[in-house]
Amino acid sequence: MEVQETAVGWRGVLERHQVTAFFVLAYGFSWLAEFVLFGLLGQPAALTVPVITFGPTVAAVVMTAALQGRPGLGRLWARMRAWRVGRRWYAAALLLIPIFYLVGTLVLPGALASYAPESLVVLVITWFIVLTLGGVIGGPLGEEPGWRGFALPRLQAQLGPLSGTLLLGFVWAGWHFPQFFMPEWANQNGGLSAATLATFVATVLSVAVILTWIFNHTGGSVLLAMVAHSSVNTSQAVLNPLFPAVNSDLNGLIGFGILAIAILVGTHGRLGYPRQEATVSAGFVSIPSPT
Repeated sequence: MEVQETAVGWRGVLERHQVTAFFVLAYGFSWLAEFVLFGLLGQPAALTVPVITFGPTVAAVVMTAALQGRPGLGRLWARMRAWRVGRRWYAAALLLIPIFYLVGTLVLPGALASYAPESLVVLVITWFIVLTLGGVIGGPLGEEPGWRGFALPRLQAQLGPLSGTLLLGFVWAGWHFPQFFMPEWANQNGGLSAATLATFVATVLSVAVILTWIFNHTGGSVLLAMVAHSSVNTSQAVLNPLFPAVNSDLNGLIGFGILAIAILVGTHGRLGYPRQEATVSAGFVSIPSPT
C-alpha cells in the first residue's frame, strides 16, 4: 500500500492516523451522547439508542470533510446511494441472512416446541416496517457510512480483508458495550454477563464477515451494507418473538457463524476483496473493482 503524506499540521496527523481518529470520534460522540441522554437526563433507551447510533456516521463525515473536502463527501454520498448491484446481493442481504438466523434458532433446544404461529400477512407487513424504519433509526444509517463506508476500505488496504474485518468487528462490538448498561437494550440482547458479552462479540465478528463479503462484491456499496445490517436487526426483532424459548444471542451466533465460516472457506479468506493493492493517498482510498 502506498501512502503519500504531503499535508502538515493537524491535517497531516489525521492523514497518518485516519482510522484511529475515526474510531476516537465515533466512540466519543456515541458514548458521550449516552452519558448525557441516559446517564444525566434519564432518557429511555428508545430515545437514546437512535441518537448514539449516529456516532460512526458523524465521525465519517467529519473525517471525510477534513481530509477530502466536498469531493470526498460527494463520493461517500454516492456510495450510500449505490443501488445498482447484482440481484443476488439483494437476495444475500434480504433472504440469506434471515434464513441462517432462522436455522440458528431452530437448532436451539425447545425453540421449535415454543413456536407461536403468526399470520403470514402480519409477519410480512411487520418485517417490511421493521426493515425500513430500523434501517433509518435502528443503526444501519447511523453506523454503516462510518464502519463500512470509511473504516473498512482503509483497514482492508492496510491489513487485508480478513484481518481488517476482524479488527473492525472487535471495535464495532466494543462500541456497543455501554448500551448493555441500559436495561431495556440489555434485556433484548440476552442480559448483561460475561457469557453474554462473549457471545455478542463472536456474533458481531460473524456479521462483520458477512457484511464485508457483501460490501466487497457490490463495489463498496454502503447502501447494501445498510440493507444487510437492517436485515440482521430485523431477523432478531421479528423472528425471536415467534420462539419464546429463545432468550439469548446464541441463535445469531450459530446462524451467522455458520454463514460466516462458509463465506471464509468459499472465498479462501478473501471475502471478495480484489487481489490488486488498494491505494491510500491524501485521505482518499481507492476501492478496486470486486473479484
